[in-house]
Amino acid sequence: MNSKIINKDKYNIHVYKTDKFKSIEVHVLLRHEFAIDEYLLSAYKDLLLLTSKKYPDKIDRFIKEEELYNTLLYVDFRKYGRESIIDYCIEFIDPKLVKDNYIEDAISFLFDVINNPLYDESKLDEIKEKLLFKYKRNLEDPGFYSFKQANKLYYEDPIDKGGFMPDEEEIKSITMDRIKNKIEEINNNSVVDIFVIGNVDDDVVDILDKYNNYKSINKEFNVRLTNPTTDKVKEKREDKKGLKQAKVLMLFNLPEYNYRESKALVLYNMILGNLGLQSRLFAEVREKHHLCYDIYSAVSTYEDVLRISTGVDSSNVDKTISIIKDVIDGMKDISDEEIDIAKNMLITSYDSSDDSISGIYKRLLSEEIILFKTKEEDLEMIKSITKDEILAINDKIKLNTLYVLKGEDNGTN
Repeated sequence: MNSKIINKDKYNIHVYKTDKFKSIEVHVLLRHEFAIDEYLLSAYKDLLLLTSKKYPDKIDRFIKEEELYNTLLYVDFRKYGRESIIDYCIEFIDPKLVKDNYIEDAISFLFDVINNPLYDESKLDEIKEKLLFKYKRNLEDPGFYSFKQANKLYYEDPIDKGGFMPDEEEIKSITMDRIKNKIEEINNNSVVDIFVIGNVDDDVVDILDKYNNYKSINKEFNVRLTNPTTDKVKEKREDKKGLKQAKVLMLFNLPEYNYRESKALVLYNMILGNLGLQSRLFAEVREKHHLCYDIYSAVSTYEDVLRISTGVDSSNVDKTISIIKDVIDGMKDISDEEIDIAKNMLITSYDSSDDSISGIYKRLLSEEIILFKTKEEDLEMIKSITKDEILAINDKIKLNTLYVLKGEDNGTN
């Protein structure tokens, strides 16, 4: 990739210069150890977008964004194993296109907001009401609810189970002092990285250095979680009133982590349930047995967890689970054509990462601070993975968790 890393005394700047896009993105990342109270960040995000010392009302921030050619400022969170990331981002039009060198104004606007939070007690009820609304909406979503419940069953450590969305009791416990203390703790105990992607000049480094007040600590994080193992499959079935279709989730994993093996798992997964109409799960469960509208499998890249998810009539739950197990068993025999299709699709997805700023950013994030593997290294490895390596996954992968959210039987297949 056409990137360079500039090591400053208190943080690193990752610059990817390209004139391929009309906009520029600046990401300020605070990377820290994931904690059980990380849900406080959700309250902080809503607070930050409601008010700050320089922009006490939302309309003040909106006016400033409009003045900066419809600049977009947002906050995002990510969790990679035991590492938690606050991602402050500003996206703005390339100043060269509007013939107005306002890049310093845009960057200073970003830091004006994130460096000057306003812990306004009068906003607390509004924030908690918004979080409670989101929480209740999520409970109403069978897919979201099932995913969360399956994860709770799968993970053994409370830290691994934790996320950014608080439940009702956690929302009630939030105070403005807790939000403030959490952010101050993170600000003083984070690894700081700044990413700049777009058609920027070298002076962007001096501009960032002028406004950034964060000081990075020296710390490495355990990105990979230790996959839980069990001699007996952890199983849970729940009933949900008013649900017309049962949700079935099956979580498989590899007992030990190996980077090359994780790539073989990705290819295995594509053949199993991530090639759309060509995947084996779709062909068997949907097309042959007509048990569902959709079924897919996905791999959690940083944990080597393979999740199979589908929705079926309640009367067909056990039949569907049995067929899925048969499909897994049938993965002992994979054709060369299936492997070629999976490799070509995976290679295409890597190549397409250069087609958008977000794709480039995600790849840079993976290459430079998460996995430290380049796109070229990954592609070379993917191309070299053999059929035997993919077949070996079937002997190593184990069903760890089975979760079923059962609804009302609608009497159809």
